[in-house]
Amino acid sequence: MSQLEQIAEINRVCFGARDWFSKLDYLKRLKKNPRFGFFSVKDDNKIVGYLLYWKYDDCIEGLRSGVHSDYQGQGIGKKLHKRMFKLVNEIQLPYWTYSSAYNYKSVSFHIRTGMIVDKIREDEEGLWVDLVYRPKKKGA
Repeated sequence: MSQLEQIAEINRVCFGARDWFSKLDYLKRLKKNPRFGFFSVKDDNKIVGYLLYWKYDDCIEGLRSGVHSDYQGQGIGKKLHKRMFKLVNEIQLPYWTYSSAYNYKSVSFHIRTGMIVDKIREDEEGLWVDLVYRPKKKGA
């Protein structure tokens, strides 16, 4: 099974089959774009967690992250975010993502990894918490 197939499978378990990131064809289209990237954690050569992102000229946007249910609570999500923060510090671009304001577990997780709440906003789809990790100044 390819990396993208494994990511789609984990995403289906975490977010449902109707979610865009659960669709292999969608992930394949994303991968063709040089702005798209991902980190993964493997166990016995099988992906057990992933973090998908989009790199813009002025920031990196976290698209989605997920950890297989059998591996949750083992620090895999934190490990993925540490990798992202290392990239952020290397290229000196902020990393931001968002979560539903009602998903306390997700908001709390992102704060525990080192992100801060940037703002809370509301649109026609709901209430959202924007979170950001800003790069540490090089040499500081």
